[in-house]
Amino acid sequence: MRECCRSTRFFKKIYLQLRKVCGLQFLLFEAFWMARTPRSTTELALKRTELANDRTLLAFIRTALALGGIAIAVVKLFAGTGVYVVAALSGLLAVLVFVLGFYQWRQSKHFMKGEKDLN
Repeated sequence: MRECCRSTRFFKKIYLQLRKVCGLQFLLFEAFWMARTPRSTTELALKRTELANDRTLLAFIRTALALGGIAIAVVKLFAGTGVYVVAALSGLLAVLVFVLGFYQWRQSKHFMKGEKDLN
């Protein structure tokens, strides 16, 4: 904890010196930079949670694409009627995984905005 406080003071000192030297250009950069940075730890936690939710959606999409690829590979590599059943089941499972992943992502997104409960 002390290291963080020391480094914060160090960077604040550098920041104030740069502000004196650079003048107006630095103030313009500061206005742009401050507009893009979250203001509180609550905002940071919310942003982190949103990014985790997006990563989860991407994992669902990756899994669905893998299942779809398995369905295509089974049809291309093997012959027979049983193969088409396995490929169809794999394809349906891929669509189901994608839909459930998107539904979970959307539900979590609405919960984070405070629009509804997670139930």
